[in-house]
Amino acid sequence: MNAGRQLPTGVRPSTAISNPWSCHFRDMTYRRLGSPGATYMCILASSFLSFGCHTPRSPEEAESSALGSRLELAEILVGPIPASDHVIGGTFLTADKIAYWTPSTVRVLTERLRFSSTLCDGLLIAPRAVAMSVAGDVEILDKSGVVRVLAAGRCSRTTSTGTRRTISSGAMTPGGWAWIEHDSAGVPSVGLERAQVPRSLFEVLPIAREPGSQPSAVVLSSKAGFAVALTDAPYAWAAFSNGSVIATGRPPASSLDTTRSDLAGRGAFRPRWVSTGWADLGSAFLQVVADLRSDRRLLFLFNSEGSLMRETVLDFPFGVLDTDIERRLLLAVRRPDGVELAVYSWSWRAP
Repeated sequence: MNAGRQLPTGVRPSTAISNPWSCHFRDMTYRRLGSPGATYMCILASSFLSFGCHTPRSPEEAESSALGSRLELAEILVGPIPASDHVIGGTFLTADKIAYWTPSTVRVLTERLRFSSTLCDGLLIAPRAVAMSVAGDVEILDKSGVVRVLAAGRCSRTTSTGTRRTISSGAMTPGGWAWIEHDSAGVPSVGLERAQVPRSLFEVLPIAREPGSQPSAVVLSSKAGFAVALTDAPYAWAAFSNGSVIATGRPPASSLDTTRSDLAGRGAFRPRWVSTGWADLGSAFLQVVADLRSDRRLLFLFNSEGSLMRETVLDFPFGVLDTDIERRLLLAVRRPDGVELAVYSWSWRAP
């Protein structure tokens, strides 16, 4: 798609919906609910997560996170994106802009999820992340380094990792970019834009070194700094602030036992679990682990220290992209029929 071409419209803002369309089912399920002029998707996971079609609570009414509380998400906006766009990441770029990226393109949407612009078209080499720098500039991290968006849409590469290192994921921190980089032999490590020497994954994650194995990991955005999460077993993660670990966690091994066919989605064989999302909720952390052979998702809620609070199963293709902690907003990608982005507000409710 060329810059300037408008994405499909059809954005569905959430409205106040009372009975008979309220979403309060005892068992976790999902179904389409019809209303005069709109179709709404409601999902409720009774253990801790509920996707509601009700009016979101205001920040003043929202309860603070507490052990045993249920995380409740209320849909605010849904917008379709082109079927040809394979979304690999997304972010709340500013208060009125959302960005998402594909293997070759970065697109910016308005706060109503309508197309606004395409960034640095033709210059990027496999985009990995987009963020606002401390200086207030829009920067893009790609496979080869950092690209800054200048005035009038011009772009300039400011950092390059060279030909012997490639970047697979990254996130902006108060001190610049943090990323996962791979050397010429494919060995991954954690690199910092302003640091000379990258650190081994075994130094930053509580995992054992296994001969001949190369762990797969991603760097993600966090309120205090950044997080590093393994995409494969044991799916461990660690959150950092000022270079120090502030929380670590991992899902229970029993919840991700690949020999248990009962954990797979309907019609699937043994599950193939991959950690596809991790989000900082301010006072808790949410991790999403997906079965690549079905629509099944396992969602794990950890407290601020990394201890598991709750877990639930979701039979719906849902992935977490980013959170805005101050506004209590969560950006997700989902695939009910076509690919779409969704914005939710969140609150905490007693079980």
